[in-house]
Amino acid sequence: MTTLTRRRNQQRAETELIVKRIDSVLLWVTLGTLFLVPVVFSFSGFVAVFNELKVVTLHLGASLIAILWLWQIVIPRMGSSAARASGSSFDLVLWIGRDPSRWLVALMTVWLVSQTVSTLLSPLPMISLLGAEDNRSGYNLYDNISLFVIFAVVAAKFRSERRLKLLLCTLVASGTLTAVYGTSQHFGWDPIGNGDGQSRVWSSFGNPLNFGAYMVMSIPATLAAALMSKGDRRHIWLGVLALAVGFQISGLWFTGGRGPYVAFLAALIAFGGLG
Repeated sequence: MTTLTRRRNQQRAETELIVKRIDSVLLWVTLGTLFLVPVVFSFSGFVAVFNELKVVTLHLGASLIAILWLWQIVIPRMGSSAARASGSSFDLVLWIGRDPSRWLVALMTVWLVSQTVSTLLSPLPMISLLGAEDNRSGYNLYDNISLFVIFAVVAAKFRSERRLKLLLCTLVASGTLTAVYGTSQHFGWDPIGNGDGQSRVWSSFGNPLNFGAYMVMSIPATLAAALMSKGDRRHIWLGVLALAVGFQISGLWFTGGRGPYVAFLAALIAFGGLG
């Protein structure tokens, strides 16, 4: 009996270690995907057979996140009769009511289900599922499923202060890099893409509105990082963040998009209210 108990305890400890390692890998894969997708250039036809490189990065990152997350859920339940027995008593209403962040996950699930039904009822379901062409990405179900997976894992896994700081640093870094490149495009320097000399810049996004939309998200994230700054080197960090915000606002302005301008104003009002 003692040997059996020790074996079970050892098996439980090994399972917890595996789950913890998967959780760490899941964290860094998510952060890597969130950093790479905005930074990678939107080269159409660069990746043979597949979509543009930015969308391929999104799909691969979301697929890897989904696989890791499923492993993390399934592994503790394998060989555990107690977990299988408790699995049938799951209460969806009770689960949603525990945490406000789960309300958003539930609402996004309803949104995704409505898009799935719309795709099934579409007269051209393959176009609704995969998109009409590479240069019009972001409107099909496949892209939205990938975005939903990233949204869900951020809502579920980024709950500690350390992870939130890592998330903010990722958004600040990717937003600043793309903003600096967009500003350089405005002044006629674009060695990678073909955005130099254009009246409206798009950085690595291939579209001024997509670039502006990302700035609408990264600017409040940078301001939040400034509010969270602490320590003796706080003034140096604030100076770096002020420079980053300056580049991001410049990039947003050079997009020339009225939609991002209005959204940025709404984002600032929401940021002030939440702050």
